[in-house]
Amino acid sequence: TGNLYSTNASFRLISNIATVATVNTYTNNLYFTAVVANNVNITANGILIGSNTNFIGLDSVNNTFYPNTIHSYIRGLTSNSYANLEFVSTGSGATFQIGSLNNTETVLLTPDLLSSNNTGNIPFININLDLNPDNANASGGFGFVKFPGADINTTLLDALRFTNINIGEISSLKGINPGSDYNVDPFILVYERDVAGYKRKDYIINISSVSGSFAVGEKILQTSNISSVVLTVNTFSGTSANGSSTSNFDVGEFVYQSNGSSNIATGIVYSSSLSGGAGDVRLIDVTGVFQLTPINGYLLNTLSTGATANISSTNTSTTIATSAYGEVKTGSNNTNLFVKRLSFGVEFGVGNTIIGLTSGANAIISSTLEQANSLPIGENANIDGDVQIANSVVKSLSVIDSGYGYLDGENVFLEKIGSAYIVTAQTELIKQ
Repeated sequence: TGNLYSTNASFRLISNIATVATVNTYTNNLYFTAVVANNVNITANGILIGSNTNFIGLDSVNNTFYPNTIHSYIRGLTSNSYANLEFVSTGSGATFQIGSLNNTETVLLTPDLLSSNNTGNIPFININLDLNPDNANASGGFGFVKFPGADINTTLLDALRFTNINIGEISSLKGINPGSDYNVDPFILVYERDVAGYKRKDYIINISSVSGSFAVGEKILQTSNISSVVLTVNTFSGTSANGSSTSNFDVGEFVYQSNGSSNIATGIVYSSSLSGGAGDVRLIDVTGVFQLTPINGYLLNTLSTGATANISSTNTSTTIATSAYGEVKTGSNNTNLFVKRLSFGVEFGVGNTIIGLTSGANAIISSTLEQANSLPIGENANIDGDVQIANSVVKSLSVIDSGYGYLDGENVFLEKIGSAYIVTAQTELIKQ
């Protein structure tokens, strides 16, 4: 199990590298290196994705790790952990997909990552910030998909795309391909980069006014309300920075109302529903007081969409109901709870009440800390890979429709309706 992933994403299984004589404790995402040959400047390296007392699992391996030689020595470049290398596992081809999710929520994320390439197929990380010289190959800007011409003077919301994504806790897998030739149970890392990049880790929650006892493994719930302001607007129109006309607010964008010399009210768009330039917009994190445009002529202005609108009415007494979920971890007591984070968009907050959904226990949150040694959501799935040996997995196969265009001896995948597993096979052509 793990949390905050999206369905139908494909993942591969990572082979192990076994070690002995471990001196220090390994932690995830360290960089390991080993000398391959003494007389040449060549090393093998990889990224640590898991470990136990005898094995470590590496991903993104460069060059070859050789066991049981005078050079079979590995070291963690961050932790300075070190060990002798006695065994390197085999195996390849294992893959799976996420089938279904529990504890789902819809969150607003950006798919524009620094690790990706721009519209000119240039890695963002390699582009000069001042574009001097201009090495972006993208219309005089950084080459973002939404606004290729965006540069260092552009507001980030004008340049970045945002989309609603349904995420949650992994509850089942599908399309499981066991692969072949694995001789050790592999370490498995499920990494949802759009979520994990936010580095939202587990909690240590200090509690007071405790009633009952929270049970390890149970879900806890915090419900709370946040203040919001609803503005009814009309004649919404404008042109965004990339030159496109706008017909609605962008969720998450900054809006403001000015009297000509300073801002009298500001807020962040939580949601909006406009049709024909008219409708409601709900704001959070509001400062000041928004005034009606017909009274003083002050317009509502948007930062990202570059629009203006008339404010015809305001409702300042609205709230938004929010819920945060977590799971009680080992080590918790009636003073401090170690809590696995299950919610991405809503935090546990001081002064709020939490309830144990199994035990019925409740308490007030006195303080919260990040559990620094925990993995962030999007990277904390716990999926086991068990190596099994079988002489024959498929006993028989009936060809209903052979199709056409296949190559003799090519690999194909066999999938039984209703089964979570798939099988790799080779074709044998009869007619061509």
